[in-house]
Amino acid sequence: MTSLSLKTPIFRYVILVFALCYLISLPYRPYLGDFLVKVFPMLLILFLAITQLSGKYRILMAIGVLASCFGDVFLALPITNSFLLGLGAFLIAQLVYAVTYFQTANWAQVTHWRKMLVAVILLFSILMATYLLPDTGEMQIPVAIYLAVVCSMGIAAFTSALPNKVALGALSFIVSDSILAMSFFKTPLPMSDVLVMASYYLAQYLMVKGMIDYQGEQSA
Repeated sequence: MTSLSLKTPIFRYVILVFALCYLISLPYRPYLGDFLVKVFPMLLILFLAITQLSGKYRILMAIGVLASCFGDVFLALPITNSFLLGLGAFLIAQLVYAVTYFQTANWAQVTHWRKMLVAVILLFSILMATYLLPDTGEMQIPVAIYLAVVCSMGIAAFTSALPNKVALGALSFIVSDSILAMSFFKTPLPMSDVLVMASYYLAQYLMVKGMIDYQGEQSA
C-alpha cells in the first residue's frame, strides 16, 4: 500500500470524532460551513479508500464515496433542487457500489442468513415503494429508480463473497435512506436527522473497511 496510508484503527477513531461533531451540531443548523462539517468524515473515509485499497477496488470505491460526498453537500446547501441533485449523486454512488459487489457474486456459497436478508430487502423495498411513491409527486420516477438501485446494491452485497462488514454496511445504508425518505415525503421520525447521519456514516465506513479486509485476504 501507499506510504501515505494511515493505520485503520487510527482512522476509525478520527472518523468517529468528526462524525460525532456533526451529529452534535445538528440541532444548531443551519450555521456557516455546516456542509463542510457534514462532509468531512466522508472525506476521511475517501482518504481511507484511496490509501488502503488498490487496483479496480480503489477506483470503484473512491468513485462511490466521492459521489456520496457530492450528495452530502447538495442536500446540505440551500439551493434549488437540492434534494434532486443529492438524489442523483447518491444514485451514482449506489450504482458504483452495486457493480463493485456484484463482481464477487456467488449464490451457491451465500449463507442461509444472507439469503433470508435478501428476501427481507426485496420485501422491504416493495413496501417502501408502495408507501412512499404516491406522495413523491413529480419526483416519483427518480425516487422509484433510486429505490430499485439501492435495493440492487443491498442484494449485491448480501449475495457476494465479501465480508459481513460490507453486507452490514449496505443494510445500514438502506436504513439511512429509508429514514431520510420517510422524513422528506412523510412524517419525520423523532431524531430522524441523527438516525439518518449516524447510520449513513456507519454504512460508508463498514463498506470501505470491508473492502479493505477483503482485498487484504485476497492478497495474503
